[in-house]
Amino acid sequence: MSKSTIIIVWGWSKNGVIPLNTHNLWHTPSGHRLVCTDVHKNATGQELLHSLVSDHANDGPVLVFLHKTEPHSYVEADRSTILDAIDPTAARQVRVRLFGGGIEPVYFGWESELGMLGLNGCFPTTVTGPSEVIFEEKKSSLFVEEEKDKICQEHFDYVWDIYWHPPYKLIFSLAERFRFWTDGCELGEGLGFSTYLKHYDLLRQQLICFAAKGGVEENLHSHFASDYNYDSYELLLRETNPALFEKLQLTREAVRNMLEAKPVTKKDAQDVVDKTFNELFGLFKEIAFGSA
Repeated sequence: MSKSTIIIVWGWSKNGVIPLNTHNLWHTPSGHRLVCTDVHKNATGQELLHSLVSDHANDGPVLVFLHKTEPHSYVEADRSTILDAIDPTAARQVRVRLFGGGIEPVYFGWESELGMLGLNGCFPTTVTGPSEVIFEEKKSSLFVEEEKDKICQEHFDYVWDIYWHPPYKLIFSLAERFRFWTDGCELGEGLGFSTYLKHYDLLRQQLICFAAKGGVEENLHSHFASDYNYDSYELLLRETNPALFEKLQLTREAVRNMLEAKPVTKKDAQDVVDKTFNELFGLFKEIAFGSA
């Protein structure tokens, strides 16, 4: 059985949790892993980071958090740098997220007490709220009592589920950009949407990635498209939400059909655009609000 891994690149060395350019490893009771490392954007640090990502991706999916504020200052381009540096097969099991500022779910006490990070490069053993308002002190249950290398499964699952599964905002963005670039389009004789969308290649790749289950086969040149792979989300919904599972399947099928379509008239093309957009937007509403 594959094991999931969360790798957090953060200022762990600031308060002596680990030295710079090293890493520590914790496990959940079921064997999933949390790797903490503090590496900067230099040759030594990146060699260590790429090795960590590659090694763990050979065992299962990997979720990498890159600290976006100083002294690390990771940016969007660093996501593809990491994925380009490892084996392409392994890279398909990796997702990279930027984080920072203490104002998102990975931090303890911001949205939930299930976050993994405290403040200033420390775990949340005992922290106060991440703003100027002083909240009542709360004790984190991140660590399993009396087992130094064990972390709580509930904390791991909370962070994993939020950051691994593509959020509904991605669906909204996909629908919105698809409508913008295809509304009223003229494909030309014998051309299909897949050819037309090569003019907007990142959008085309993201649509292919979203629809790719058993359908369209193409090489994805942009790692940014990988966020739109909904295979793992579909597996989750199969067990937890059959109605949304069916809606996701229908939407992916509609996008596959659009990419393969070669409508003859402008009206036929517009009908395909309208159907695809309505499916995508309906899925967004279902995920975001529970009603399509």
